[in-house]
Amino acid sequence: MSVSNYIRSYLPLAKFLAEILTENNEVVLIDLTQSKPVPLAVHHELPQVPLSTIIDQALSATAEKGHFVKKHLELKTADQALVSSSFVIRYDAAVVALLCVITDEQCFSNLSTGLNQLMQLYNGKLQVSASYFAQENSLVVEDEEHFATSSMDFVDSVLKDYLYELSIKKAYMQRENKIECVRRLYHQGFFQLKDSVSIAANVMGASVPSIYRYLKIVRDEQVPSSNP
Repeated sequence: MSVSNYIRSYLPLAKFLAEILTENNEVVLIDLTQSKPVPLAVHHELPQVPLSTIIDQALSATAEKGHFVKKHLELKTADQALVSSSFVIRYDAAVVALLCVITDEQCFSNLSTGLNQLMQLYNGKLQVSASYFAQENSLVVEDEEHFATSSMDFVDSVLKDYLYELSIKKAYMQRENKIECVRRLYHQGFFQLKDSVSIAANVMGASVPSIYRYLKIVRDEQVPSSNP
């Protein structure tokens, strides 16, 4: 078998790797027997891949690391985090080709950062500014006034649903009805929010001290009885 045909026998392997890997992995089979390197197959081509640098790094590491060179190039830019690993193809002991897999790990880095921020936010450990989300994640962050309005809308929705069940108007609510409304808000986690008591009092037409009393009754219901 000629050296050219020998190198081309790796084309199916390059195609197979491209099919099982995601699109953030560029797979390249490079012929090194010509006057300058010739890519015979390029799958999932990534932008701004420094192919000549990848070849130089792979060849310089070949003598030390044998046929397979793992992560011989790690290059970070503003938009990419490229990592290259290569299989060194030999013919009669001479290096004739490279089968390279170049991975853009930026998506994994973004995912890891996002998950860490989410976990920190969940645990109440991350102070996130509105400007950060707006600039970095293109998210619209509600200001305090909007947040308060949304909270009032939520209480109003819960209250209206309850009044509909009772077929009465808010003006005719009794103490036990207001306690039940507070109970429903409590079980939906509403009272973990800032200013939730004053918002509930405003929407329900009750005083803040009354809502605190109703909330205490509901919370006491969650404490297991010590009676045998």
